[in-house]
Amino acid sequence: MGPNRVDPSPAKHPRRRAERAATLVEYALLVAVLAIPTISGLSYLTSGTKTKMTNVADNVAASRSSDDDEDPGDDGGGSGGSSTTTTTTSTTTSTTTTTIATTTTTTTQKPTTTTTTTTTTIPQTTTTLPRATNAPATATATKTSSKSWSATASTTVTTSDGSPVVGARVTLEICTRQGSSGAWDCTSYQVLTNSSGDASQTVTGFNKSDTMMRATVLAVVSDNHNITVDSSSDTANSPFCSKKC
Repeated sequence: MGPNRVDPSPAKHPRRRAERAATLVEYALLVAVLAIPTISGLSYLTSGTKTKMTNVADNVAASRSSDDDEDPGDDGGGSGGSSTTTTTTSTTTSTTTTTIATTTTTTTQKPTTTTTTTTTTIPQTTTTLPRATNAPATATATKTSSKSWSATASTTVTTSDGSPVVGARVTLEICTRQGSSGAWDCTSYQVLTNSSGDASQTVTGFNKSDTMMRATVLAVVSDNHNITVDSSSDTANSPFCSKKC
């Protein structure tokens, strides 16, 4: 050997030995990283393939079992029988029942009633009543005290020949007023004629402010006479009106 030759012995070069050891570790890690996923993938593929094959085998077995159930078996000649499928259609018939109401009409006939009306004619007797009339009313003013006076209305009812009518109902009206243009204050009275055919009515209590009176026969009624009423009026001044009221 020459004086410049390097000895390759590893014992004499520790740095090279360390680098080689590091390289081996790296290779081991790389192998581990690649090997573990590869082994896991193969295991998954193996398990999945086995599961799929098992499912295929089960389906084939089930299909053959179904075919065997539909096959009626050997008929002695070694050939399979024909399978016939019968489809039954169900028909539903709907029946509609119509009920017609029966209308009963009852006619009630009313009994015929015959009414017989008997008319009795009573002959009327015409009686002619004697005619009568009243005399025109008379108005009389009489002084009863220094401050008051009374008013009297009277008439006489007689027949056409002058006979007095007794019991005739005479309606006399006595009116008084204050002043020559004042409104009349009237009151009516019903009296009966006496045996002389006279009927009169006297009203007291008038004072000096009552200046005039009026007497009128409104009606005369008699059951035994046909009366014609004279309704003319008569007036009289108060006794306190010596000249002008």
